Amino acid sequence: NIYVTISHNACETLGLGENHRTSNDGSICIVEYPSMEAIPQEVQDVLIETHTHQQALELVSGPDWTQENPLA
Repeated sequence: NIYVTISHNACETLGLGENHRTSNDGSICIVEYPSMEAIPQEVQDVLIETHTHQQALELVSGPDWTQENPLA
């Protein structure tokens, strides 16, 4: 699978739904596709970066993507 990062605004404009991860600050979404060929042209036009599965895992494990749950 291929993962692409796009701005949250582009994600909303393209109607990509909510079934994907969004960065903690809400500015970037990461969306999964089965292959490069499956990525619609309108998404390709606004993508920031493409990632392999391993790269995507590393990205979302970073501080900009993980959320800490403070103890109440």
